[in-house]
Amino acid sequence: MNNSLSAYHCVSQAIMGPSIVLQSSDGVQIPVSLHAADHSTFLKSMLEHFANLEEKIIPIDNYRSEDLRPVCEWLERLPCIPGLDTPTERRPPMVGPPMVVMDNWKMNFFTNLKEESTAAYNKLFAVTRVASFFGVDSLIYYAGAYIASLVKELETLEDVRLFFGMEDDLTDEERNEVRNSEAIFSDRV
Repeated sequence: MNNSLSAYHCVSQAIMGPSIVLQSSDGVQIPVSLHAADHSTFLKSMLEHFANLEEKIIPIDNYRSEDLRPVCEWLERLPCIPGLDTPTERRPPMVGPPMVVMDNWKMNFFTNLKEESTAAYNKLFAVTRVASFFGVDSLIYYAGAYIASLVKELETLEDVRLFFGMEDDLTDEERNEVRNSEAIFSDRV
């Protein structure tokens, strides 16, 4: 079968083929095609262990639908053959660490997650936790690269604290010491 027919077969299987249903902790049911489930080590294992179940509803009690749905969307976007979406790296000539190359869809995916985050709830981190639970290596890899690019742009300890949702537990004296060291560091750069 040539590549275009293979791609068509994958798309038609994803749309009309067999699927399982994930039920989130808030009771929302999210269908996932079997080809997409094959990209998750957790779902693949569940399907192997419970292959004889007539009704394939898998309760996911640890995660809400708003965190589960983006992971399912990611799984559905992956190629039908596991391993084809392995992350790619490109090293510029003789300088710097490897850069992760993301297509527009992946970049928009992470940008939307970031924009849906609030000070009290970081959707990007929540979705990354779900991806880790599900064993979706490509999503974990790209999320890590995206988060690293955001952290790289943070300038102060307070920015880092806000980004990661951490409490400020420093005393006034410690805070002044950090400010002084930040000022010294910025003078060197």
